[in-house]
Amino acid sequence: MKHYMLLSLLLALWCVPGAPVAHGGMKEGSCEDALAMAAAGLALSEINLDRTEGFVFALHHLSNVHTAQHGENGMVFYLTLDVVETICSVHSKKDWKACEIRDTTSTPVYGQCKAAIYISKVHRVVRLYKYNCIVRPVPAFRVHATCPDCPSLIGKDDPKIQETVSLSLEKFNREGGLSNRFTLLQVSRASAGWFNWWYYNVEYTIQETTCLSTAGAADPCPLLGCGFSHKGFCKGSLFSTPSGSTDTSVDCEIYEPECAEREKKGRVRSLPATGQMVILRCRMSRLRTDLRVTLSLKEDPQIPGQVEPSILPFPKVVSANCSPAAAGETLVGKVFSEDPMFKKWWAIWTC
Repeated sequence: MKHYMLLSLLLALWCVPGAPVAHGGMKEGSCEDALAMAAAGLALSEINLDRTEGFVFALHHLSNVHTAQHGENGMVFYLTLDVVETICSVHSKKDWKACEIRDTTSTPVYGQCKAAIYISKVHRVVRLYKYNCIVRPVPAFRVHATCPDCPSLIGKDDPKIQETVSLSLEKFNREGGLSNRFTLLQVSRASAGWFNWWYYNVEYTIQETTCLSTAGAADPCPLLGCGFSHKGFCKGSLFSTPSGSTDTSVDCEIYEPECAEREKKGRVRSLPATGQMVILRCRMSRLRTDLRVTLSLKEDPQIPGQVEPSILPFPKVVSANCSPAAAGETLVGKVFSEDPMFKKWWAIWTC
């Protein structure tokens, strides 16, 4: 339904004045244009649906737009999206507009995505062709400057985090009221803080197994088939005291089984916070894949009598009608505007 509403907006706004031609038939677009903003919203929704781990991204700012016409009614948009992380798991399939953006108290994560998306206004087709995202957390010292008592991100393989996962998942299986046992899929986020004594927070995904919930943690429990196996997203905490006692809490959302497989269109890479050493290794095979021209050699699967669009190399220039987001008053906005990684915007698509 949301796609149809945005497509209706695209129908109303499609006839816009021509912009300067950049290269290869591309035209520069305006980041303030309602048509480009609608395309950016659709692109981000498709990126979130394509992802299988992590948290839903929300749009922070549209910082570059180019377009290429395909046929009489289609358009390929080449977009650079500044994004921020929300608290929704990608397994929830929630639209990014319905998700709460992660605030300073839980260390915000920000980054940038480049996306090539084809939209046909007449045939109501929205097709994401490729994307590439890089994200990183706000530095801990910046968070603690405004929130000294807030927890800090720590390694997901920390022994205390592993203990928190184990104890909280066991608590869920024991007290959750579901018939089958769930097992860990992946740890998504881990943090630790101090309030009278140490506490640990962990967010992780789980999946349903063939075992009953009364089964022991050491019992072999194969996963249920995709048509029957529920997945879930859990938030667990472990509170320790000087005496050595612990208290565990857990809260999980369970999602309906899903079997549909999607061809992966891109990837998301997580970098350390600014100030830490970052090494980006670029393999030439990957580089060629990201930059190659995708030719329209096959029929469009959704539009009879039409071939798919050619996806050109991503533009190496910023549209004259686009500008970086203002720093604003929020911590993530200030850090975003200062981060040299996202000023060198061409690098994150090619590396």
